[in-house]
Amino acid sequence: MFGGETLARENLLRDLSVLAGFFLLVFGLQWAGGAYRADFTGHPDEAAHFVTGLMVRDYIAAGAPAAPRAYAENYYFHYPKVAIGHWPPFFYVVQAVWMLFLPPSRFTIILLMTSIAAASAWFLYSELRRRVPELTALFTGAVFVLLPLVQAHTGMVMAEMLVALLGLLASIRFTRYLERGRGRDALLFGLLAALAILTKPIGVVLAAVPPVGVLLSGRLDLLKRWSFWAPAAIVLGLCAPWYFIVDRAFHDSWVDWGGIGIYESPWRLEWNQWHAQVGKALLFAAGLGFLSLLVSLLRTGHAQPCWAVAAGLLGGFLAFRAFVGASHEARVLLVGMPAFLMFVANGMAAAGSWVARSVPRARVAAACIVALATSAFFVERFRLVRRSPEGFAEAAADLMSRKELRNSVILVSSLLLGEGALIAEVALRDERPGRIVLRATKVLASVGWNGEDYDVRLDSPDQVAALLESIPVGVVVWDRAPGLNAMQHHDFVVQALRRDPGRWEPIGFYPRPAAGSPRLEVYRQVGHEGRQRKPIRLDLRNRLGKILER
Repeated sequence: MFGGETLARENLLRDLSVLAGFFLLVFGLQWAGGAYRADFTGHPDEAAHFVTGLMVRDYIAAGAPAAPRAYAENYYFHYPKVAIGHWPPFFYVVQAVWMLFLPPSRFTIILLMTSIAAASAWFLYSELRRRVPELTALFTGAVFVLLPLVQAHTGMVMAEMLVALLGLLASIRFTRYLERGRGRDALLFGLLAALAILTKPIGVVLAAVPPVGVLLSGRLDLLKRWSFWAPAAIVLGLCAPWYFIVDRAFHDSWVDWGGIGIYESPWRLEWNQWHAQVGKALLFAAGLGFLSLLVSLLRTGHAQPCWAVAAGLLGGFLAFRAFVGASHEARVLLVGMPAFLMFVANGMAAAGSWVARSVPRARVAAACIVALATSAFFVERFRLVRRSPEGFAEAAADLMSRKELRNSVILVSSLLLGEGALIAEVALRDERPGRIVLRATKVLASVGWNGEDYDVRLDSPDQVAALLESIPVGVVVWDRAPGLNAMQHHDFVVQALRRDPGRWEPIGFYPRPAAGSPRLEVYRQVGHEGRQRKPIRLDLRNRLGKILER
């Protein structure tokens, strides 16, 4: 009895040590790369994800002070980067719970991403160590963390990392179901799959896991059990209310991004993106792992459940990408990465078995394979992903510290990521909801979520100046950074500011100190303080079917 307790304690200590090691590795990479000091400019969606999570946190902390939609509309009026409705809600619930226990800040929210990445690496390692040499399992978990794509997305607030973790956990539960046939494992798979789908629509790739899993593992007997079909009912019951009731959600906009159809060269797309992100060495190892799965199927007629489930997840992912144009960004590879790396580990284990025929000890063979794979990975693909502050946090901090501007309306104009980045930094420092931040792309122009259907609403710098004076807008933040497309209203803003220095006083340039020209120019409208603010109209007919006016 005591021997069993000692072994359990040793295993627990080992697991905690490995988890802590992965956490410190992720944290060290983030710190060295500047993720904790960066702005919310890692991706066009980052600021929206953060502001939405902050809103859900504030709603819960305030004790649900209003109806959810009314609260969200008012929050959007102050910080117009709320995106719940465009995306499903679960990522924002996770952020909200996290920020209820840790005070909202750039540091704490990136620490959440650290935890998600470390947990993903640990569960990958934990699942693999049952099947492959432990050193190989450790290598696989570490490579997940070290991949530049993973580094980049642990350094910003993005939902793909959570989908990857939930997809991995769901796959592990279905593997247990195939191994033990317990209904509880099937129910947990259904719950985790539903949460993945309620994080981003691509979570639907998990639908391929049950049919492929039972087919490749030879567990067709499970098709006769209620527990096999129960996950579908769970997913439908939890996800249908969102996807069929919420109007204008992201899944409705897939048509705008190519819709659903067979794309010209899905194999070329996959090869180019996987090769760019993981390199030839890992692709070769994954190929060996898949070949090992095929050999097992030919010899025995079935595969081990873990490899059958991994094949289902990766197959579902590749099929989704082949048919849905909105999934072609490289960041989406994160969802299929755990399954891919499982095949990498399987291939390395198969190569180790072959080497063991010439090496006296299996551990030595595994160590040789891991050393070779590590060298190949670091030479071919590893790099530290770096980010630098771009001035938004500094500008927001300065504006919020000036008491004379505490009631000033702020307008931010940017061609790239600056509108969301400034809104996120202001919201983070504000007594929410307090300040009103206007986006030039919403009040001076009309433009779609991704820059499409652009239309300028005002015809000249004079009209822009008149609007800014009439509201009045007290502070304008103008972003010099070039964007993918030129937008006329952005030029009108800076022309209006610079042609009337008696009215528009420059009060800051950021970041400080900056090499060359600063990115941000901040101007104050002289004499606006104390003036009564006129009603502001935000046209949200394309998103909410209404106009907000306060």
